[in-house]
Amino acid sequence: MGEGNSSVITSQKAQSVRVENLHLAYGQSSVLNGVSFCLPYGSICALLGNNGEGKTTLFKILSGFVKPSKENLLEVCSYDVRKRQKSFLENVFFIMDSYVLPSMKIERYVWLYGGFYRHFDEKYFYKILNDFSIDGTKKLSTLSFGQQKKFMVAFALATKAKVLFFDEVVNGFDVESKIILRNVIKASKDDERTFIISSHQVRDIEPIIDEYLFLKSGKIILQASRKEIESRFECSEALLGENREALFTRDILGKKVALRERKDDSLIASDSFDMEFFYTCLHEDAQKIRESLCR
Repeated sequence: MGEGNSSVITSQKAQSVRVENLHLAYGQSSVLNGVSFCLPYGSICALLGNNGEGKTTLFKILSGFVKPSKENLLEVCSYDVRKRQKSFLENVFFIMDSYVLPSMKIERYVWLYGGFYRHFDEKYFYKILNDFSIDGTKKLSTLSFGQQKKFMVAFALATKAKVLFFDEVVNGFDVESKIILRNVIKASKDDERTFIISSHQVRDIEPIIDEYLFLKSGKIILQASRKEIESRFECSEALLGENREALFTRDILGKKVALRERKDDSLIASDSFDMEFFYTCLHEDAQKIRESLCR
């Protein structure tokens, strides 16, 4: 656990992503202002932040599409991102929130672009496509927005890239497809792959997340594992006359909900913890949350 902009989180496990003091500005407008964090291989990480905080920009930098204004260290899969080596490019994949796919059949796209990835698994690609109920003989231009995203997820996973960046990946997915998406990501995770997923729909990705990065004002204001957060805090209704001290309270759908420090060592069920509520509390006073986690 830590504040990403003041120190890099270290681990005994090999690191898939290492970033120190990353800055990016467009003219006089600062987007990223000293981002620092690292993630071990085998993580499924959620990158959370409000609109305009720099999540997509961070993904573009880590994928090698955008050069930062300043950084001390910028490594993905132990490669210097700035050098854009071939072996680096075949080990990262970035699914953008929106894109325009070429007007060609799926088979031709796979034939043309699968070859850029040495370990591309065509059989696995069509299996995931089938899981999403997409006809592999169709033209990409005939697919809906949601179907095109499913196609890109299948292609990304089939590349066998070591680090995958998914930007607002659940946008356009129906309820059943979100369940399938979580299942295929979970099934694709191993000790050598890292997923970093941004989403405003926190509940859609929460069941598979084991690490969180919270981005605000161009900095990582908190990095913590799901276990650290859920073992330290609890979300529950604040009852009238209750004596228990609350760190934060909110009115949610007609009920007053409180975020409190847990007083025992037993873990609550994950499905009873409201990560969206925790996120709003963190945005109000990140220092209070960090101090509580350190106690």
